[in-house]
Amino acid sequence: LGIMHGLKGTEVRPTPNVEAYTPREIIEAARLSMGEIDLDPASCDLANTVVKAKLFYSENDSGLDRSWAGCVWLNPPFSGGRLRLFVCALLAEFVHCNVDKACLLAPHVGGSTWVDEINAVADYIVCLKQHLPWWGPQRTSGSAIGHSVWLFNADPSPWRDCPLVTAVYKKQWGMYSDI
Repeated sequence: LGIMHGLKGTEVRPTPNVEAYTPREIIEAARLSMGEIDLDPASCDLANTVVKAKLFYSENDSGLDRSWAGCVWLNPPFSGGRLRLFVCALLAEFVHCNVDKACLLAPHVGGSTWVDEINAVADYIVCLKQHLPWWGPQRTSGSAIGHSVWLFNADPSPWRDCPLVTAVYKKQWGMYSDI
């Protein structure tokens, strides 16, 4: 995997900060599928009231410069090239066996290198309904962009009961199929 190229020490230009926090139903499914959430490397105090990670890194802590371990929930920032950096960090930590289980929430971006790299490593992909009820100080309405949750060593069964899920697919022989 070429996931480490240009990751650590990469300067990220500041971009407008749009805080959009994950809906509670998605967090609960992630917690059930991993058993717990040890780390959220891209969070804040308010978001962690729902995520309830044992440890979280805020924008001030720079999760990209820290070690990740255990069961990781990741809803990375989607702007300023930070999405790719956080995805690459998750993949590197997982491939190097620092992260035991992970759930990654990210937008559908067909043809992106990082999406191909996620698909090469993840066990399941959970397709979510459009117009998710994001919440936070600057975001209370849904988004027209489609999103998925990729599961790494996590149990897919809790996702079937989540009202925001449209389908769950398992990777078999390099392809995803409906379960």
